[in-house]
Parts: sequence; C-alpha cells; structure tokens
Amino acid sequence: MRLTPDGQTIYLTVKFLPHSVFKPSPNGDLSCEVSVPFLTCVLGGEVDLASLQGKTVMKIPPGTQNGSVLRLKGLGLNGKDGKAADLFITLKAILPTSLSPEEKRIFEDLKQVNAKKSTARVS
Repeated sequence: MRLTPDGQTIYLTVKFLPHSVFKPSPNGDLSCEVSVPFLTCVLGGEVDLASLQGKTVMKIPPGTQNGSVLRLKGLGLNGKDGKAADLFITLKAILPTSLSPEEKRIFEDLKQVNAKKSTARVS
C-alpha cells in the first residue's frame, strides 16, 4: 500500500506465474520431478541436476524405487530468517522402449534369476 502526494491510496495486486520446473510450498520447500535411467535407480549412481542455486549432483542409492522422493537440504527458497528450505525430488524411472537382442537376452536371464527368489506382490 502506498499513499500518493494527494493522499490517495494505491493498491497493487501481484500475480506470480508458476515456475516451469519447481513447485513451491508455503514453507519455502521446492519440489520437482526428475527422470532417471532405470539402471541408475537399480544400481545407484549420480545425476546432474539444476537447482535455483545452480548445478548440483544428486546421489541415488541402489534399489531406489520409481516415485521415491529424495531431499536435498538447503536447495529450496530462502525464508524470512535467511535459511534456505529444502528441495524434494520425485524420481521417475525411464524404462527402455526397445531392446537390442543382447539386452533382451540379459533381461530374460535376470527374469529367471529373480523368479527363483521372489514372487509378485499386490500392494
């Protein structure tokens, strides 16, 4: 609110457009989705990631499930107290859409090995 020289009050309405990648929460945390090769989810690894503070590397533990949420401390928005909130990343595993004959054979072998130690679950 601001008063003009003649005593009039001016009200401004500010609307922010949503960010194309990051979704804010009221406490300053940010969230986004990141697509990751499924083998990185299975075996673990690192993924380069852009944040509001610049590029960072996110470590993905072995056995990470599709849809898992990882937290990167201090990479959210800065609060009124000057402390940065966190960035929450939802992982989306990228599954192959076509396989070479060798890849298909490897997956068939893996399927047989896996069938011996587990059965399907309903969740």
